Amino acid sequence: MQYSFFTFVSHFAVHQSVFLTVLLSALLSLSSLCLGLFLDIQMSIGDVRGHISARVQCW
Repeated sequence: MQYSFFTFVSHFAVHQSVFLTVLLSALLSLSSLCLGLFLDIQMSIGDVRGHISARVQCW
């Protein structure tokens, strides 16, 4: 009984650590994706501002 309980606890701990690792990696990839999207949006806003200022200078 004690041995099976120990194996259950060890299996549970292993599964929990794997789950936490997967969850952490998913969160990291999601945050990096959001950061990339944010940077893309910032760059596109900068491009639009650059085009507008270039047009204004051309006028």
